[in-house]
Amino acid sequence: MSVPGAHPRQAALLVLATALSVQAGSAVATRLFTLVDPAGATALRALGAAAIMLVAAGGPRSLRRVPREAMGTITGLGLSAAAMNLCFYEAISRIPLGAAVTVEFLGPIALAAVTTHRRSDVGWAMTALAGVALVSGGLDGDAGAVGVGFALAAGAMWATYLTFARRLGHGGTGLAGLATALVVAAAVTAPILLVSHPAAHDVPQALLLGLTVGALSNALGFALEIQALRRASLTVVGVLLSVEPAIAAIIGFVALDQGLTPVQAGGIALVVAAGAGVVRGSGGGAAPVDPGG
Repeated sequence: MSVPGAHPRQAALLVLATALSVQAGSAVATRLFTLVDPAGATALRALGAAAIMLVAAGGPRSLRRVPREAMGTITGLGLSAAAMNLCFYEAISRIPLGAAVTVEFLGPIALAAVTTHRRSDVGWAMTALAGVALVSGGLDGDAGAVGVGFALAAGAMWATYLTFARRLGHGGTGLAGLATALVVAAAVTAPILLVSHPAAHDVPQALLLGLTVGALSNALGFALEIQALRRASLTVVGVLLSVEPAIAAIIGFVALDQGLTPVQAGGIALVVAAGAGVVRGSGGGAAPVDPGG
């Protein structure tokens, strides 16, 4: 499916910028872990993301434009986003960023394989599973096992998020709907800060980091992705987004000094190939759109 006035090269650059923005946000989030635990970091990121998206949507008054019949979907989207981010942060506090994103990616790949009903997608799902096995097999100790478990849970929540996001997309609520969903995510995670909060002298830094993560992983990532979709089909953008596990591994290596073995690198390559294969086979209807995990 083509897009009128398509500019695939521009789209490719925008998708690359999207993945870099989202994973840079994840790298910054690890800085938050020195001030609060992953649960507290989740709450700070949710507050930052909600604040930025409210401004982008036109302020708190924009929430009034959301129809009541859409609130069930919006609430589901916000709750799944909060759960996904919490599980993902718990994962990257225990295992390398590249490994966590690779395992998490199994969620949208499985969803795409199930919803497209193509025999080839079963093969791609099995390829992704093999890749995840290679990546997780190189993680030793109880922390590695727990981290993989949290990454799998984040993947399941990502698949749930995509289901609600697809419904919301058909509802045409625009930025107001997304902003409302992020407000829901912020509301349900904010109480965490009562028990997991930074020391008084670290509050300004923690708030700044939370705002930065929200900007990189949510606001900027979403804006770049929308621009990419205006220049190429959903299928093309989805295939390009499938390289995100590899980009996460690169950022983990460069910014966080997290290395991977050749076997784990091969596992990431398998997951990237599976993601691209599933999206191309879906005809654009099941692209693993990035929520900024």
